[in-house]
Amino acid sequence: MSDRQKGVIAALEINFPFVHRRYCARHIYANFKLTYKGDHYKKLFWRAARSSNIYDFQSSMEEISTHRAKSYLDLLEFIRRMVMRKFNERKEECRGWSLVLPPRVHAKIMRHGRESSHYCGGAAVKDKVAEFVHGSLTKNTEHMNPPLHTVQLGRPRKQRKREPNEAPKVRRSGTVICKLCRQAGHNKRSCQRRKDN
Repeated sequence: MSDRQKGVIAALEINFPFVHRRYCARHIYANFKLTYKGDHYKKLFWRAARSSNIYDFQSSMEEISTHRAKSYLDLLEFIRRMVMRKFNERKEECRGWSLVLPPRVHAKIMRHGRESSHYCGGAAVKDKVAEFVHGSLTKNTEHMNPPLHTVQLGRPRKQRKREPNEAPKVRRSGTVICKLCRQAGHNKRSCQRRKDN
C-alpha cells in the first residue's frame, strides 16, 4: 500500500472520525473463501456484493442461506466482529483521554517542562471540546479538494497486485512445431535438419 493511500485513511480519521466506512468486497471474499470454497459460493457472494438495491441483496443472501445457512451466518459474524473491533479500538482511545487537552498536545507540553493547565481556559474541558468537534461537522465547511496527483516514475503497472493465494493469470501455452521436419520442440530457425544441409 502506498503512502498516499495511508494518508487518505489517516485524514479521514482526523477530519471525519464518525463517518461510516465501506470495506472492499474482494478482501471480504478473500476471508469468505477460506471457509467456503467453490464456484457456486463465489457466484452467490459476488451477486450479493454487486446488487444495487436492498431487494436484490436480500434475495441473494437468502439464496446463500438456503444453500448453506452457515455461510450466511459466518459472513455476518465476520462483519460484526470487524465492526466490534473498530468500536473497541475507538473506545480504548477515548478512555485514555482523561486530561483537559488531547493526549498528544499534553505530551508535547510536558516534554518542554511546562504545565498544560496554563494553555487552556476554564471552558476548554473535555465535554466542550467534544461538543466543538461534533458541532463543526454539521456546519457548512468550504469545499475540500482531493490531494494533488503526481505522476510516478516509470511505466505504470497494467496488472493489479495479486494476493499470495490467488491463482496467476493463465498465459497462452502450446508446443512449437518445426515447419521443415514437422517435429515438436523447436522451430525452423533452430532445426537440426537445416543446420545439416
